[in-house]
Amino acid sequence: MEEDAEFLFRFDPDFPIDDVEEIGRRLTESKALIPGWIVPEVGAFDIRAVVVAEHYDGWSTVLLPDRNIISRMARVAREGSVRMRDHPMDIAILLMAFAQAVNFNIEPGLAFHELAQRESNQSALDELRWFRTADTGGYAREWIDLALDRKTTIAIVEASAEKDVKLTAPIRRWRCNYVVAMKIAALELSAGEPADKLIALLEWMNEDFLLAAPALIFAARYWAPNLPRAGLIKYVRSPDRSRVLKGARNAAWDITYLSEFSRKVSKGVEKKEQIVLATGDRLLAEIAPILLRGRESEERHPSLEETFSQWWPAKFASRFCDAFFQAAEQAAGRSRWNDETQDPVDRFTHQFEKDLLASKP
Repeated sequence: MEEDAEFLFRFDPDFPIDDVEEIGRRLTESKALIPGWIVPEVGAFDIRAVVVAEHYDGWSTVLLPDRNIISRMARVAREGSVRMRDHPMDIAILLMAFAQAVNFNIEPGLAFHELAQRESNQSALDELRWFRTADTGGYAREWIDLALDRKTTIAIVEASAEKDVKLTAPIRRWRCNYVVAMKIAALELSAGEPADKLIALLEWMNEDFLLAAPALIFAARYWAPNLPRAGLIKYVRSPDRSRVLKGARNAAWDITYLSEFSRKVSKGVEKKEQIVLATGDRLLAEIAPILLRGRESEERHPSLEETFSQWWPAKFASRFCDAFFQAAEQAAGRSRWNDETQDPVDRFTHQFEKDLLASKP
């Protein structure tokens, strides 16, 4: 088919196309949604792009919202109204309206693992039930009216109780990211320049742990000297040393959303699934697209080095990216820790927690 071919689609006369186009425009302008593919010039959430992707190219679209977005979707269903419309709430309502109108799927699993670990399994199951209520099909017009400020209340049939699923056990990806977050905190407390700390983190990952690209890019933004300092790991210098572990746990969840986004994007090609990360956290939204950058620039996508040159001096950006891609080649297909009797993630966790608790702010 020619590149500039034209397609003709007919919508149901009752389909609120103008409303859906407006919601798609607002979502695009929010910069809270990060598509995991090279989007067409009209944008990923233009109704034309959505229709062509699903009905001509055969791709489904899966949304991966963070806990702030998922929790606000559930809150609207539970309370039946919107009391305070902050940035994450606005995104949550617009996104649910758009998803129901254009048949996007929402994958909430990671958000409920996070909530269960932070609070309790029952809290997560209760909120999951209200999310299922919000995500019930057939209420697209109600969500659209809510999204466009035509009303402030919504009535949805409450979903049945969730099965007693255990969500409290930390998933392994989070456990690995918690170790890395603690390592970043320890390096932050050490002497040396930010560039030295980032290289030290890369070398430690490559030699002693796992090469986790999302965590490494997270750290590169944390220490980036060319941008305002990002508070991606909180409480590192708190007098209460137990709070540094809380900050590392919080950062581990942020990194886990990034790593899950990256993982699902790479797996989605086989399933013909387009993955979208949705987050109310502006720093996460800034970092997420960088995960898709490679050694060379692509259509409308700069290379990783070009991006890093906005964060770091160009000479260091080139040095770091060379070291990263070399480490990635070495790590490909390499087994690690085969001879260990104890789970190395547990070993690093216990040691780093002990060291941080004993550290001086």
